[in-house]
Amino acid sequence: MFKGFKEGDVISAVVMVKSVFEGTASNSNKYVKLVINDGSTDIDAFVWDLDIYDFTEGETVKLKAKISKFKGKMKLDVLSAEKTDQKIKLPSLPDDEMKDYTKRFEAICAEIKDEEYWQLLDDTISSVKDDFFKAPAAKQNHQAYLGGLLEHSVHVAELCHGFYKQNPKNIDLSLLLCGAVLHDIGKIKAYTYETSIDRSTSGQLIEHISIGLMILSRMIPQDFPMKKFYNICHMIVSHHGKREWGSPVCPLTKEAVLLHQADMIDSYSGRFDKIAEDNEGKEWSEFDMAYNRRWYLDK
Repeated sequence: MFKGFKEGDVISAVVMVKSVFEGTASNSNKYVKLVINDGSTDIDAFVWDLDIYDFTEGETVKLKAKISKFKGKMKLDVLSAEKTDQKIKLPSLPDDEMKDYTKRFEAICAEIKDEEYWQLLDDTISSVKDDFFKAPAAKQNHQAYLGGLLEHSVHVAELCHGFYKQNPKNIDLSLLLCGAVLHDIGKIKAYTYETSIDRSTSGQLIEHISIGLMILSRMIPQDFPMKKFYNICHMIVSHHGKREWGSPVCPLTKEAVLLHQADMIDSYSGRFDKIAEDNEGKEWSEFDMAYNRRWYLDK
């Protein structure tokens, strides 16, 4: 919604109010600072005419605002605003791509020949299927749209399958693919994706790796071999690769190493695609705080 506009443009948008702060400017005039979200992007919005301010956090508002900048950062100066029942359209994977990724997902699952790994995967996905196919993969970094988790999981699993075909030595393919599909399963509860894409309370408190273990633990059959269960759990907890990156342990099996590398490849690739879209036509991107660099785009 906020992309493609420049300073001075006046826009109309349906947004969710995420936070409200009442303040006083240096000239003693009172104002209200809002953090609003159009379904994908947070932005600061300032209300200088308090007569039009009649809403609270969590409400959906239709506003008209002028784009301006403060210390080089885009903001909105609200000209008019009113509460609305109108739904915010969240960014999502197109229907044709959703169908394609669904078929690719099914093809990956069909490659899992070990009955116990397959049954654990099938039981887990079946219990959360609607959320798994709808959830985003992130709030901002990569595949931050409805269907993003499915896309990311398929990409990672396909990369892992490619690694296996290149060098199958010492690889349990069923374990590798089962872990690849389930590695981010906790994201179905780590994000909210009804009115905006954001971190959920559980996502902030215990993060998606821990949530993934909780989901998997709930689904394990009583007679499931514990060695296999620990192998799957290890892939989930180690897929970030390092403790400073969020994994409590580093990858200690070949399958876990391959999963981590595949996850990194798709995460970086997805991030680059988003940055390239946001900085279309530029030689270099704006500084990317999440990945601590500017990206070169003019290839």
